[in-house]
Amino acid sequence: MNSDDAATSSGGLDNSLHVWTTTKIYFPILVMSLIVFEIVRDHDLTRSFYTCRSRSPVHACPMTIASTQGSTGGFAKWVLPTLGLTDDEVLDACGLDGLCFLRFIRLGRKVAACGVFLSAVLFPVYATAQWTRNDVDALERIALNILRENDPRFWAAVAAMYAISGYTLYLLHREYKDFVARRHHFLSQPYVQQYSVVIHDLPKQLRTCESLTTYLNHLFPNAIHSVVVAVDCKQLEKLVAKRSHYRCKLERALTQWTQSGRNNHRPVHLVKSRGTTVDAIDYFGTKLDRLNYRIQVDIDDLETRQKHLYEAMADNCLEDASCVSDPDIERSQSQNHIKMPQTSIPMKPTSRPLRQIEGETKSLLALMRPTAFVTFRTLLGTHMAQQLLQTSKPTKMLIEAAPCACDINWENLGLKVHVRNTLQLVARYLTIGIVLFWTVPSTVVTSFSSVESLRKLIPALGPTFVT
Repeated sequence: MNSDDAATSSGGLDNSLHVWTTTKIYFPILVMSLIVFEIVRDHDLTRSFYTCRSRSPVHACPMTIASTQGSTGGFAKWVLPTLGLTDDEVLDACGLDGLCFLRFIRLGRKVAACGVFLSAVLFPVYATAQWTRNDVDALERIALNILRENDPRFWAAVAAMYAISGYTLYLLHREYKDFVARRHHFLSQPYVQQYSVVIHDLPKQLRTCESLTTYLNHLFPNAIHSVVVAVDCKQLEKLVAKRSHYRCKLERALTQWTQSGRNNHRPVHLVKSRGTTVDAIDYFGTKLDRLNYRIQVDIDDLETRQKHLYEAMADNCLEDASCVSDPDIERSQSQNHIKMPQTSIPMKPTSRPLRQIEGETKSLLALMRPTAFVTFRTLLGTHMAQQLLQTSKPTKMLIEAAPCACDINWENLGLKVHVRNTLQLVARYLTIGIVLFWTVPSTVVTSFSSVESLRKLIPALGPTFVT
């Protein structure tokens, strides 16, 4: 049996050897990880993964770009510019959530620094104590467990505990005050999202801008600024995406022509369907003009059809909140109020049959998503709308604060309450599972990182851990 096995059988390696072994294992790993990070971060193929916001000029961070200019290729040259950033700059670039996260890490760093300072004070106190045994390790000489019972040096540990606890509470108090001040400043800004709410699960008779505006004006007189009901317009979205594609093509052709000195050789484009080449600027410009016209026509037609839909639906009960809370009234409205008499205004000025007009009205009603964005004139009206019940039905007109437009997943608008609750439940259980069972892979990794496991896995490392 060698010395390590004897030490292990007698109670394990002493603390000094354990710390030294851990340092020899993890410190080279830390150094190699930092070197690999710097190499990969500055590589052309992987640079976009670490500066993903720079892919779009709209979302790029000018402060970050300015701080990293001229530092490409240098090792850790981004550290000092990053440490010199102010809280206001971080707030403008990352938002309040990102700033709070970074300030919390800064708080932990200050608490750790306080612990290091107190340790420098406590180490001499512990080292001058009388030992309880002769075979005392070097680390145990400056540890609390070396003190005898009723040793007055315990008061130093108690004083240090109160000192670091009081310092932590002081830092937390400062963080709370700073967060409240910044939160109030953020909420007082005239941003659209501060004055807007999103309403889910609208009943059918309120799925038009006019009807919902009439209903909300009855609840909040002179407080509504604008109302927008979400519409499932996939065809229009395809046209907008196609217009963006041709716009980029046209801008590229114009850029190429400008860089060439505007000579007679204009850029050309190969039309695969015809197998011929055409002038790229004229071709993409014509495509863009046609798409702009089609998009405008579709938007006008959609707005006109929504107005006709509102006129086709009976709105005489929209001033009464019972139209949402009474199931009988809602059922009768969904069945009867959709019907139009022969004298009603048709969808288009044509002499089509009434059944065809009713079918178009119902099809348009099916395209209206049960979600709306409402903007109020004052912050008081916005907060009142979030706190007051709009209906007695728990699954209708659920109101919450509107997020920022860039944070909205537009594809999820209009999901029914049961679908949203199911997805939220699945996400919650997945999160709980990750939190509870994260110890399984951690235990596996830890088992391989022990000295004995590394010796068995890589026998060549055995001499490295010999005392």
